[in-house]
Amino acid sequence: MKSIGLIALDLDGTLLDSRKRLSPRNKEALIKCARMGIQIVPTTGRAVDGIMEEIRMLPGVNYAITANGGTVADLKNARCLLRRTLTNEKTLEILSIADKYNAMYDPYINGRGITQPEFIDHMENYGVSPTIQKMVRATRDVVPNVIRCNNPLERKTSTQCSAKSACKLGHGFAALCLHLTKRFIGCRHDQILQHLNIIRVHYFLG
Repeated sequence: MKSIGLIALDLDGTLLDSRKRLSPRNKEALIKCARMGIQIVPTTGRAVDGIMEEIRMLPGVNYAITANGGTVADLKNARCLLRRTLTNEKTLEILSIADKYNAMYDPYINGRGITQPEFIDHMENYGVSPTIQKMVRATRDVVPNVIRCNNPLERKTSTQCSAKSACKLGHGFAALCLHLTKRFIGCRHDQILQHLNIIRVHYFLG
């Protein structure tokens, strides 16, 4: 029987229940896997900050694939191993298109989501369930206007962005990811396998 070196699994709708909780049964199963030396890798559309502490603290959870493959993170050492992100120009282009429609968008900058009041204060208008709303509020930074605070030209003339917000967003702008679709072109699991020197692996994905 081939040995298993890594289990990569989705969080929402797979490992977690409908209320975003880790069941005792799933927790115990993962602990047993960790005792066998298996790496447990959360593989999620969430940003790094969206991975709950209960999961981070599980034995065997050292790495994560986040933002639908946009970032491979070393959770224990709080560093990015690999990043596949959009350029500043392309990100602003996509945000400008999304802004023409009744859509809620939240780019990810350095592992955390950015949003604006008209979105986060009215999430029910976008079909976001109460459970997801709670999670979003805990993992987003709010700025007056996402596009203006991320556009260098707008930042020079707009009074909407505070100096603190503009500085913070500008610092991470080159590392911008968009949580738009699960078809995001990003990192594959084999990049983590190479990092861990794992040759054979079975994938258990949701």
